[in-house]
Amino acid sequence: SGATFTQSGTMNASAITAGTLAVARGGTGTTAYTAGITVADQWRITSDLAFSTAATAQLISSNLEQIDAAWNGTIGTAMSVSSGLFTFPSTGIYDVQFVINMYRDNHMNGYCGGQIQATTNDSAYSVATFQYQHLPDTSGVNASVFMNVLIDVTSTANVKVKFMLIGEDSGGFSARGNSSDNSTYMTFKRLGDT
Repeated sequence: SGATFTQSGTMNASAITAGTLAVARGGTGTTAYTAGITVADQWRITSDLAFSTAATAQLISSNLEQIDAAWNGTIGTAMSVSSGLFTFPSTGIYDVQFVINMYRDNHMNGYCGGQIQATTNDSAYSVATFQYQHLPDTSGVNASVFMNVLIDVTSTANVKVKFMLIGEDSGGFSARGNSSDNSTYMTFKRLGDT
């Protein structure tokens, strides 16, 4: 008690096995530590995808790839996908984002957009979030929508998501896709424990 500790050389923090480091000294004030983001992953469609069914949600189930560009950064284990159904690599709270870049390729008036749908029982999906954009009756018009939702992944076997396109008219809209840049894409970030 009352002694002064002088350290010469390097102190190895891995040797500290008990106690807490005060917040004022850069610690958390707790004995437990939870890692930050442990999963960050992006996927995209590799070619344009036409909206094929009027006013009916259409599953994106093909031309999907994990982004593989030299500039891409991924953290942890990747998502996996089968027939358009995305499986999470671990439990936790995830921020799921969906960006669609769309264009009208003929003179059809109406809305277009998309949905993120989720299930908690690997069976019944419901709309978790959606965004639509109304495009005027002019060909060559471009628009984009962004949506995101927090998903509580309590089970990697049962909690899954899928991505949908929906347009008021069939054949009049397409989602942009490319294998070298992010035109229509999905982002998954694990924010913390469930």
